[in-house]
Amino acid sequence: MMRGFAYVDVRKYNEAYIDFRKVLKAREVDVNRFVGGETTLDQQIDLQNAAVYMVSHCYGLEEEAFSTLKKGFCLLLAGKGEGMESLNASARMEPSACAYYLMATWMDMSKYYNDAMTYYGKALSFDPDIPDAHKKMALYYNQLKMWDEMDKEFNEVLRLQPESPVVYRLRGMIKYERKDYPGSVADMKRLLQTDSTDVDGRKILALAMHYASDYSGSNVELEKLLVLEPANESLYDYKARNSLGLKDTANAISIYRKRKQKTIDPVPRLGLAKIFVAQKKWIAASHETEEIFHPPIQGSGTFSLAAEFASEAFFIQGQIAIGLNNDRQAIIELERAIRMLPMNYDARYLRATVYRRLGEKKNAADDLQVLVKASYPGAKEMLADVGK
Repeated sequence: MMRGFAYVDVRKYNEAYIDFRKVLKAREVDVNRFVGGETTLDQQIDLQNAAVYMVSHCYGLEEEAFSTLKKGFCLLLAGKGEGMESLNASARMEPSACAYYLMATWMDMSKYYNDAMTYYGKALSFDPDIPDAHKKMALYYNQLKMWDEMDKEFNEVLRLQPESPVVYRLRGMIKYERKDYPGSVADMKRLLQTDSTDVDGRKILALAMHYASDYSGSNVELEKLLVLEPANESLYDYKARNSLGLKDTANAISIYRKRKQKTIDPVPRLGLAKIFVAQKKWIAASHETEEIFHPPIQGSGTFSLAAEFASEAFFIQGQIAIGLNNDRQAIIELERAIRMLPMNYDARYLRATVYRRLGEKKNAADDLQVLVKASYPGAKEMLADVGK
């Protein structure tokens, strides 16, 4: 490969192309590891796919067009932007899937995604059987929220590469992000049938099962993950939440208590506090929130609590105050929750209910108007009631 780059530097593009072709035919890059992001490996995979297509499909062009295409290809592999000029020149001489595919790859790597999408589309107009181009088009359509078009492109990849793990991984991740949890579960199960070693895919499957209320299935996948990642404490949090979904509160409490003995992480303490609030064990809940703000720290360690966790803890303290019939203290705690995280709409809604109960209709209305703008469930109806 290095000799090929040396040939590029002295503008011996035919010799460079011969060297690159030999290396690319022998090189093994696991294209199934593509995760759809902008990682170095993803870019290597994109370039590998385009390069392999070039050396295996781009014959039969007129001599000058092919020579110019090879020059652009070599410059592209060498990371030189002037390669686009040669690729454009080749496309003007004789439009081809190869030229447009390589141009699309360069535009994508340069983060000119609109141009990349245009060139991938042109490449597919000459050759509709380029799996990687369909995959990239699907990802662009996802960014544009054009879901039907995205699905069509993914289906084209599956037409060309049945059981492609890349499609199931990408589509499963996208469905998870869109909160289509049953759809994500289906795709991730298909992924793991083709590649049972995909840890990230199994994580998404476990979480998607949890949010789809398949708590038992989620626990099965979490157990498999814990064999691979026994130190990943966050997996135990989902096991506890699954236990709550299965109405096994005692097991959830046990998991959270074991976790909090090992860490100052607020998550297990928040989990316990929520359980105790639901059980109306106000003092026990208060003890957990106190530990969230003042965790036991060994030695001279320092502690900083993220705003999201602090807001949630203040919200719980507001619930505790209400449980202890101290509405004024509840308002103080909920104000702290909102100040820490203005988008804590649960805290704002609860404060509005306290204001209404105290007869402070204007304060209640102020909170509810914010919530109505955010389309918070029940806010519009309560605002109408407060205004009577």
